[in-house]
Order: sequence, then structure tokens, then C-alpha cells
Amino acid sequence: MKGLTVQDVYALNSLLGSHDAQTFQQISTAFRKSFSGKDALKVGLGIAALLREHDLTPDPRQRLVAIFLLLEVYNGNGQQITDNPFLPILLKLMSDKSEQRAAEDLVGNLPMLSIQEKYFMGQMLNGTGRDLLSKTPNQIVSLELPSLPPVNLSHLEASVVEMQSRFPLIAKTSAPSVIRVPDADAGKDLAYSEQQAALQACESLLAGNDAPAFGKPLPPDFIRLAPPLHVGENEFIFLHSIEASRFTPMWVDAGSTSATDSPSKTLSPAKSSKNSSKSPSKDVSATSSTTSSRRASPSGADSAKEKSSGSETAKDTNLELLEKALTGPLQTAESNKLIEALKADDTLVKRVNMSPEKLPKLVEDNPMIAVEVLYILIPTKEISTYFEALVNMDLSVHGMEVVNRLTTIVEVPEEFLNFYVSHCIRSCEEIKNSPFTQNRLVRMVCVFLSSLIRNRLISVKDLYIELQAFCINFSSVKEAAALFQTVQMVLRDEKGPDEAAGSN
Repeated sequence: MKGLTVQDVYALNSLLGSHDAQTFQQISTAFRKSFSGKDALKVGLGIAALLREHDLTPDPRQRLVAIFLLLEVYNGNGQQITDNPFLPILLKLMSDKSEQRAAEDLVGNLPMLSIQEKYFMGQMLNGTGRDLLSKTPNQIVSLELPSLPPVNLSHLEASVVEMQSRFPLIAKTSAPSVIRVPDADAGKDLAYSEQQAALQACESLLAGNDAPAFGKPLPPDFIRLAPPLHVGENEFIFLHSIEASRFTPMWVDAGSTSATDSPSKTLSPAKSSKNSSKSPSKDVSATSSTTSSRRASPSGADSAKEKSSGSETAKDTNLELLEKALTGPLQTAESNKLIEALKADDTLVKRVNMSPEKLPKLVEDNPMIAVEVLYILIPTKEISTYFEALVNMDLSVHGMEVVNRLTTIVEVPEEFLNFYVSHCIRSCEEIKNSPFTQNRLVRMVCVFLSSLIRNRLISVKDLYIELQAFCINFSSVKEAAALFQTVQMVLRDEKGPDEAAGSN
């Protein structure tokens, strides 16, 4: 995109400096005389670039004019405030707090606003600041405001989240193409005034065909990671022999005399006897009869005793496995065996003295077994205490997996699901010191909530306020934006188009 002309830069700089005598209405009239509607995006990008450069707009009155012009760029011709592409920048300026900022000199960082500036911008965003247009920026800065009046901008924030959900993730992770570099020689030339230096910086930043402020942002490099080695504990491993003579084949071609000949469709057991090559069918039948004779059943009395003793031994083994599962993770074979045993005999849970205090450990170490145990306990009176233990335990992937799988095999009380959803949202918000861990947990919670919503297991209408606040709070996460779209779609189905539009 081409930059502004030198005349446009001078006109824009003149407007930013007209904060003493001219009112906002007069500034708006002068702005529309200097710039046409087709240059709206270009002028808006230039103003946003000047706001990010703190030394070019150090005066709060200049910032007020810049903020007003960002609002004024797309004002008129039936356009609403939600159609303004610079709305995310304005909302960021309103929500930014000093305790969340390590320093103001970060690359691409927006400036900190005073209470008077936020008051003016909040009134303009809400559409209640028409009476402020008759005042000058100097008068707004001089207002005595002990604290910022409450402003409700949730409808605009929801609109921004929905708009940004349509953008690719790479568009929200790019770095600006302009990086501030301090000038070590600044101030040495006394004849070179600070105002002249700022004007020259504006011209070099915004003017020309290759203006830096209008350059494309720097996207992150696409790093193709090497895939990890596949580890399959229960998969068959093929062994490729180097010397075929070291191995004795179990089957050879019936019409071949060597184990290395090409295989055919008819195979027979390999025999060391000479007669095996002459009559393979007899050998097979003989082998089958011998095997069947070895598998002949014992007498009736002996069989009953063996079955009884074997059943007791199996129960004891399964009971030991369940006790082991309550103290640590089981191997895959042991876990599968115990799951089949629980499906066949639900008394194992009573015999092991299961309690709600043991449930969190079981969920973390053996989630699939925890699902079977909870399924057995569903008809009992104690199930409410186990649900309470699930809600009170630390949020984890295994915990969400257990709840999700449990909802697919049995009807779970909606009250418990509502409590668990609130617990998930609260756990994500409480993580402050580790952004990576927080984002990872937010993504998993979004997938979990989307599954519950798609399967109609929770009422979006009852949890709408919590879900909306969660999606807005983590709008930078792609999965949160997708969850917000799902919530809006389901809400329209539940409440009807007109009522859903009123809730937005």
C-alpha cells in the first residue's frame, strides 16, 4: 500500500496540533475537507502508527485528537461503530491497565491513557458523547475526574471477538514492520528543534510509496519440526532377518523343497520327516486330531472344581489390580483386563472400599478405569459426593476426559455439569504466572466445552454470561473464538433469532 503524500502528512500533523482553540466539531470539519473517503483506511493506519510512537504524540491533547479522528474516519454514510476496522485498537486503549504493563517502550505498544482520555473515548464509543464535541481537547484534559465512570462495552468486545475469529491465526501473531531505535545524537544540535524532528519523523514514517508504517507486518517463520519416534507398546514389531539359514520356517510351500522358494497359496506345516513332502494333507489331519485329543475336557467333577477355583483366583487377581489402580498407573494390558472385569462384576468396587478421597488419584493415573467405577456408582446414593470430588479436584486433561466419556455412556445430572463448567472457566482464569500453561489449558477447555455444547449436554442459555466472558477474556486463542461462534449458533437455536440478537 502506498503511503500518504507530504501534503497529507503536514495536514494531519496540523490537525493533531489544533487542540487549544478548535472544538472537536471544528476539527472534524477540517479533517473532512483535507481527506476524502477513499483515503480513510490509509489515514487511519497513519494515525494508529503515530499513536504507537509515543514520542510523536507525547501530549494527551494530541492523543485525544488522534483517538477522535480514528472514530471519525469511518463515521457517516450509515456506518456503525462495529464497522470501524480500528475498533480493536480503541478497545485495547480502554482496557489497558498500568499494572499489566511492564514498560511503555515495548515494540508496537500503545500508549497509556489518562482518566480524562478514557472518559472521552468511552462516551464516544457508547454514542453518548455528542455534547463533548462542542469542547476543545484542552477542556477535556482539564476535567476533574477522581475515577473513571463505569462504561459497558461488552457488546463491542463481543463484536470484535466474532470479527477476529474469521482471521487466520498468523494474522494475530505477526510483529510490526517498524521498530523504534533511540537516537544517541538527539538534542546535540540546538538549532534543530524538537518539533522539527517530530515532523521529519512523521514524514519519513508515513510519506512515500514505500512508507514503513504501511509495510506488511513480519510473520513468524514456519518451522517444520521433525516428527518424534513412534513408540507403540502394543504393536507388532517386524524383525527382518539377515541370514535366512539361521531360522527354521514353520510353514513352507507344499510343492517346494526349500524354505527360500517363492510362496504359493497352499501352505502346510514344515516337517523334518521324509514322508511329510509326500502326503501333506495326512500330516495336517494327524496334527489336528492330536491337538483335539489333547484338548479333551476332563471329567464333570474335576471340571466344576477347576472352574470354581479359577473363578476365585480371577476375582482375587482383579481385586488386587483395582487396589493397585488406586495407588498408581497400570500397564495397558492390566488396565484392559480390569475394565473387562469391572464390566462383568461390579461388586469389585464395594469390596475395595472405594471412597471419594481416592477418586482424584484414580482419575489422574487411570482415567478409563475411573470412568467404569463412576458408571457403577451412578445408581448409588454416594454418587453426589463423587461428583463433588470431581469438581473440587485440580483441573486436568484426564479429569475432563473422564467427564466427557461419562456423559457419552450415561445420563449425568445437568447441575453437576454446570458446576464443572464453571470450575473449568475459573481454573483457566486463576493461572497468572504461566501464559503457556494457561493457553494450553484454555484450548483444552474450549474443546471440552464445544463437545458438551454440540451434544446438547449443557444449556447455553443458563451459562451464556460465563461462556461469553470466558471467550472474550481469551479471544486471542483460536479455539476460544471458535467456541464463541458455537455458543452464538446454539443460542440462536435455543432462543430464536430475535431474542438471540437482543442478548448480543
